[in-house]
Amino acid sequence: MDLFEAVESRYSCRAYLDKPVDPGIVRELIERAGRTASNANLQPWRVHALMGRPLEKLKRAAALAVADQNPHENVTEFDVFPNDLWEPYGSRRETQGAELYGAIEVDRTDLEKRLAWYRRNFEFFGAPVGLIFCIERKLGLPQWADLGSYIHTIMLLARGYGLETCAQVAWSRIYGTVETFLDLPPDQMVYSGMAIGYADPDHPANNFRMPRAAADEVCRFHGFK
Repeated sequence: MDLFEAVESRYSCRAYLDKPVDPGIVRELIERAGRTASNANLQPWRVHALMGRPLEKLKRAAALAVADQNPHENVTEFDVFPNDLWEPYGSRRETQGAELYGAIEVDRTDLEKRLAWYRRNFEFFGAPVGLIFCIERKLGLPQWADLGSYIHTIMLLARGYGLETCAQVAWSRIYGTVETFLDLPPDQMVYSGMAIGYADPDHPANNFRMPRAAADEVCRFHGFK
C-alpha cells in the first residue's frame, strides 16, 4: 500500500475481528514511527503496548472504573475541548456524533444506549492490541504536537499491514485507573489510547466515513495561480 492510499483509507475503526495481530508487527509500528518529526529531536512520546492477559486486565480495571458512572463527566488532566465550541468546530463535532449514532442505529436521545456504546472505548472496541500514549507533564505545546504526529504516523504505518486503528482520547477520562494499572511515574500523564487490529467489515460502525473540509476552507493560498 502506498502512502496516498494509506492516508485516503484511514478511518476510526470501532469494531474488530477476533483475529490476533503479530506482536512483531506492533513492535515494528512503534519503532518505525520513531522517525516522526520532532522539534529539536526531543521525541516526547511514551507508549505502553498491551495484548493478551495484560490487555484483558486493563479492560477489566477500566470496566470497573466506568461501571456506575458516566465517563463523559470525569475530570481530565487537560481540556479535551474548549468550553462552548464555536463554529465551524461545534458543527463538525455534532456531525461526527450524528454520523456514528446514525450508522449504529442509536437514537441520539437514548442516553443509556449512547453511554453503553461510549463505554466500548474502554474495551478498545474489541481490538486485540491496545496502546496507551503518555507524555511528561512539564513538556509544552510543541511536544504535544510531536506526540500527535507520532500517533498519526502509527495509524498510517498500520495501514501498510492491512490493520485499522482508532485513536481514543477517552482513556484520559479514567487517567487515574490507567496510571495505577501501568504504574506510571509521577511525572507522566495519560494522553490517549489506540485500538489496533483487523477491521470487522460487516459492522455498521465501520461503514461510514466522516466528511472533511475542502482545501480552500482551511487554507489561504498565497501566490498560487
